[in-house]
Amino acid sequence: VSRIIGGETAGSQSWPWAVSLGFKGEHFCGGSILSPSFIITAAHCFNEVIDLKNITILAGSLHLKSTSNDSAQIRSIARIYKHPNYNSLTYENDLTLIRLSSPLNMRHGNIKSICLPSGTVPQPSDNINMTAVSWGTRSTSIVRPSSTLQQVTLKSIESTFSECENLISDSKLQFCAGVLTGDKDTCKGDSGGPLMAFVNNLWYLYGITSLGGGLECASSGNPAVYTRVSCY
Repeated sequence: VSRIIGGETAGSQSWPWAVSLGFKGEHFCGGSILSPSFIITAAHCFNEVIDLKNITILAGSLHLKSTSNDSAQIRSIARIYKHPNYNSLTYENDLTLIRLSSPLNMRHGNIKSICLPSGTVPQPSDNINMTAVSWGTRSTSIVRPSSTLQQVTLKSIESTFSECENLISDSKLQFCAGVLTGDKDTCKGDSGGPLMAFVNNLWYLYGITSLGGGLECASSGNPAVYTRVSCY
């Protein structure tokens, strides 16, 4: 179940690239808009054999159930492109591209694409603020997704930190982020959603929510693992 622990409700049009993946109408993963026809998410969202006909992509709305407003757009999936070297045991290369059945209308301010880091964009250093968003629950005691998009500020954590070192298999492909004192976190299943940093007055997608740390989300000393987007 998707969870953002210790976060807050996102403001209107704050994250216009955030999308919800729903299976038979129930949110199960997040994703980010790369272009009118493509979404990026986590490969492990599709670990189970899922009939793609039962999956919908919701864009342009903060609210999972408010799809009757003019801003929300719903699409089905034409095809998924799972990374060929994705490892379901180590979560290396945990990313998938989704091609939508028809392009999104990007003329509205509530639907935009997120920027991707390149060689000219500085990589975030350790211990900088990063933002994760998802329709996750607000506490570990609630199992249902939040009906409204949540956001939380985390910090990037050096790969040599012991708990991070135990979680990641390849620091070139993965990195850790969290709040080491606890209380704020993404959680297992809060998958595919963006972890972003604000660089040169633009939001960049640096991480894809991949793997939770520890037995309980938001516990002290247990960061989560994110797919490092810049290496692809």
